[in-house]
This record gives sequence, C-alpha cells and structure tokens, in this order.
Amino acid sequence: MNIKAENYQIEPLIETIKKTTINAGDYIASNLNPDFYKFKFDKNLKKEVKAKADAYLEGKILPQLMDTGISILSEEAGYTEGTKNLDLMFIVDPLDGTFNFLKGSGPSVISVALWQRNIPIFGAIYDINKKHLIFGGKNYGAFINNKEIQISHCNRLSKAVLFTGFPVRFDFNKGNDKFWSFCQEFAKVRMIGSAAASLANVAMGYADAYFEENIMIWDIAAGLAIVEGAGGVIEFEENQDKYSLDVMAANKKIMKQMRIL
Repeated sequence: MNIKAENYQIEPLIETIKKTTINAGDYIASNLNPDFYKFKFDKNLKKEVKAKADAYLEGKILPQLMDTGISILSEEAGYTEGTKNLDLMFIVDPLDGTFNFLKGSGPSVISVALWQRNIPIFGAIYDINKKHLIFGGKNYGAFINNKEIQISHCNRLSKAVLFTGFPVRFDFNKGNDKFWSFCQEFAKVRMIGSAAASLANVAMGYADAYFEENIMIWDIAAGLAIVEGAGGVIEFEENQDKYSLDVMAANKKIMKQMRIL
C-alpha cells in the first residue's frame, strides 16, 4: 500500500523540479551540439519524431529525479519504480515540440511535473527559445521567471482563442465533424506544435482555452498543474491508448460553455 505524501515531503520535490528543469534548459541552450538535431521517425507511429536531443535531455533530468526515490514516468524511458513507497510520481517530457526544435519553427519546451495519484500537484516548463521558466500548481500559484501569472478573464467562446493540436495518434480518416464543430465556436483556433507550451499560454492568459484528444500524459502533466495554479479549471479523462488522455483547460466561464459543446 502506498503512503500518502505530506506537504513537508512535497516542498523539497518542488524545488528539485524547478532546479532540474532549469539545469536541463541551460544545458541544451549552452551545448547546441549538431548531434542534437539528428532524428528518426518511430517505426510504429509514423508521425512520431525521435531526436537525439530527447535522449540527451532525459539523461540530464532523470538522474536528478531518481535521487529523490520517487517513481518516474518519462516519454522516452517509460516507468521507473521509486524506492520510496509514496503515492507520488514525476512525469517527464524531456522535449515537447520536437519537430519545432528541429525546424526552428515554434516553441520547444522541457516539461517536468509532480502528480499524486491522478492529481496534478506541481509543474515546471522551460521554454528553450525564450529561456523562460513557467511553473506552478493549484496550491502554489503560477509564475514565469518568478513573476505571477493568471489566466484570461474572457467569458464568451465567440471571443475566445482556442489552442489545440493533432497528436500523433490522430486519425484523419475518421469522421471528425464533432471536432470541427467544437472549434467553430471559438473566435480563433491556433496550433503551435507543443501541448505543454499551449497550456503555458493558457496559464499566461495569451490563450483562453486548450482542448486535445488522445494526448499523452507527459505532454500535458506540467501544463495542467500550472493552469490550475494560474486560477484555471482543468478536466481530463483516460483514452483508449495507454497513458493517453482527453484534455480541456480554461477559466471557469469558458469551461462551463465548453462542457456543453
């Protein structure tokens, strides 16, 4: 039986997350090795790109987290059982927006989160291009480089900006009338190639809502925590694929309208 973690146990883990994320960001910013840009497409998921940078970053992040004894779920390494019998887990995406990173075409971020069972506790996202650290959680507020951030106060879908995307498992052959109908209710729809960065934009008030189906948990784990820290509302449910979720995030008024679409 797992032991429930107490606040005094969580605080040091939050500092570890922030330190680890910054260290990984500083590492890749100061070591732009040409080897980082080597990549290949996944054999099973034809649209999934694996870059050398993913492995390099994971090699920097995981050892620091393993020292805590907490279990880890990482995109590249999978699940690693911790030595401490706590109901906590780090969730890591060493590089979200990999194709953006390779092409220089949009945001690419490092994402590290702490969840307690199925509840996001805290997350940190490092924007590699802007060298910004965005972090927060429901009980901790939300910040960018230690400056507090809040979600937008938009109250109508017809005036709202939706950030969304097509994950690698998106089936373009399937009828997606519901998805298109959903998007049409918003003033604008944007796709930036990174779920973590999309949620960070919601937390900072640059976007009003986020929605995506069948997105992997490591893509959104940190972002969901930060949105809650910024005063937002999140909803998610498990999808058919392992570790995948259907996710929505917004302020309370926008979320209420999204639920009935």
